[in-house]
Amino acid sequence: MVLRSRTNPYPGINIHLNSFLQSEKGDWVSFHSSHIEHLRIHIDQRLPDNYFAVSELGLQIGGFDAGTGWESKSRVRPDITITERETPSTMKPSVSSETSSPTGTLTLLDSLRDPDELIGLTIYYMAETHEHGQPIARIELLSPANKIGGAYHNEYSKKRRETLETGLQLIEIDYLHASRPVIRNLASYRDKQKNAYPYVVLINDPRPTLEDGWIRYFAWHVEDKLPVFPILLRDGEQVIIDLGYAYNYTYENVRVFQSMLDYAVAPINIDTYTEADQQKIQSILADIRERLGNT
Repeated sequence: MVLRSRTNPYPGINIHLNSFLQSEKGDWVSFHSSHIEHLRIHIDQRLPDNYFAVSELGLQIGGFDAGTGWESKSRVRPDITITERETPSTMKPSVSSETSSPTGTLTLLDSLRDPDELIGLTIYYMAETHEHGQPIARIELLSPANKIGGAYHNEYSKKRRETLETGLQLIEIDYLHASRPVIRNLASYRDKQKNAYPYVVLINDPRPTLEDGWIRYFAWHVEDKLPVFPILLRDGEQVIIDLGYAYNYTYENVRVFQSMLDYAVAPINIDTYTEADQQKIQSILADIRERLGNT
């Protein structure tokens, strides 16, 4: 019997979908494009009135990665940019009023090491002196080829540093447990290193200067919900991002993702998870099968 679900049956990252997307036959680019647009809508609706978010050419390069078997069309854009306007505003209500606590902090300089591009997002601030808005933050949904060990990691690292040197915040969303982190001072889940997490969001903030900048990161496990976190804007303003809300929206509104998954069988390449996480996944999956089998 095939078991499918119109809603995401997992508490957080959908292990079936995420594992498939990182496999040789997975279509990461299709998911990337859909999820970035849903993130843009989610963020744009929650920004103060003097900001807006747009999809733009991003920092990442597409292509074929022999190490991951991942293929994409070649394109470069920030996944999301946040921009500010000069007119006064009030915050729009967010999906959740509570934010997650950062898992830890790192010095920003330690993470900076020295194609066609994927779509990203930029948040802009609208000021009278900037007709088209002043960029405040960029958001990238990381793809396998741009992470450590990927075919385009060096190019991405260069553009990453150039972005931070301009004073822009860079938010990097990483769902890719099967490839190494984008910076070397994070433990690698792929290599089963101690204290590693399968998923992480990096908020790189070079303000007031690159030398004084920090990275706040939000990391989570296979059984956890996706984090709710703030992006700091200007003059004490912020926007609250409910990543789980946007992720589930993508799952529920792109039917092809639902139709390709069968919860009656184990996720593809389940051995890319740690033994402890494989046990957690099997426990979660048993509950999913019971629920779906009774509907």
